[in-house]
Amino acid sequence: MDYSTAAEEFRRLLYAISHPGEIVKLNTLYPYLSILDRNVLFYGDNDDDIELIRRYAEAKLTDIENTDYLIFQKEPNKNTLKKVKKGDLEFPENGATIFLKIDEIGKGTSIIMKGPGIKNSINTKLSVSEDFFETLKEINDFPIGIDLFFIDSLKNMIAIPRSVEVKIWDL
Repeated sequence: MDYSTAAEEFRRLLYAISHPGEIVKLNTLYPYLSILDRNVLFYGDNDDDIELIRRYAEAKLTDIENTDYLIFQKEPNKNTLKKVKKGDLEFPENGATIFLKIDEIGKGTSIIMKGPGIKNSINTKLSVSEDFFETLKEINDFPIGIDLFFIDSLKNMIAIPRSVEVKIWDL
């Protein structure tokens, strides 16, 4: 990723996290390359992603419990999610950030989001399980928790920061 592309993707990440639930169009399926460098620890569940990150960002691979950034090709299970760093009341910024690649934004589990950056509420669908969101509710207790970026195969992204309340939306 060249400098101008990295800068554009970085701006898209910032926009997405400050506008929770809004779909942001990406230029690449790897926006996290814009924030990873040799001083950053990461975890990945896919060998191709790990190799790409090591080659282009020179970030250091580590385990789930000690990393700042996690890149998942598949939805992590409940036990995996509970291992992720969530910060503490003194240092809530030490919570991890997860990038989860999903099939498609707009299909799957219906959720409703409320909180900072959202006027009233936002309803959307994400192709992850209800169990994922139930576990997220257990983990996130603002100001501690994890920030999430969902990236679909069409280069669409949605962010859900730890400050946003997420509930399953029953139609």
